[in-house]
Amino acid sequence: PLRFARGFATRPGLCRSYTTTWGTTRVWALGLSKTGTTSLHAYCRRLGLLSAHWINPFLGTLIDRTDADIFDVVSDTPVVHLARQAAPPAERRLIVTTRDFDDWSRSYLAHFCENFGLEAADFDTLRRIFDRGEPFRFGAPWRAIHHELYFRFRSLREAYDHHAAWTAGLACTGRPLLTLPIEVDGKARLVSDFIGAGIAAGGYPHANRARATGIGDAALGQ
Repeated sequence: PLRFARGFATRPGLCRSYTTTWGTTRVWALGLSKTGTTSLHAYCRRLGLLSAHWINPFLGTLIDRTDADIFDVVSDTPVVHLARQAAPPAERRLIVTTRDFDDWSRSYLAHFCENFGLEAADFDTLRRIFDRGEPFRFGAPWRAIHHELYFRFRSLREAYDHHAAWTAGLACTGRPLLTLPIEVDGKARLVSDFIGAGIAAGGYPHANRARATGIGDAALGQ
């Protein structure tokens, strides 16, 4: 049955009604930066779902709890931060995107060097910049998210292991949870089966890989 997303009246500027093409299953994706959350978001959009990745796409603001109640799928670090503050609603399914530590750490450092305007840096350098309190886009909420996930730790390894242990704890609660390694094949089938939807036309995208190499889904065989 069709379900109308609720709560748009609480958001100034959101006046259009959106519908989903599947039942009542809702998803919080709890992956760190650079673990495939952009591709997951793009695939959910291909399914016709109302998906928000990192920001509310209508308002340009970081995803908050109200957004998480409105959208079918919410993903990326603001959602992890929300889930660490208070458990996701019991009816939400969880997808944890993961990546091998060595590959993840290289991608993470490249990503944050770009964000901080640096040619190259290690984690200690990034943390010193963060600790100086310089203004960043999205201000205090952005700082709170990245302090919780990364910069309160002594190393990237420690931040990574903490997140892995936290998500393992969620898996032990018995609620529906799909672990989705970035390296695994057949993501379209895994995600679609988990949420109870058919496979989307075009298959599963590799959003950032395509952007980095200048090739699109067709060239990637998706």
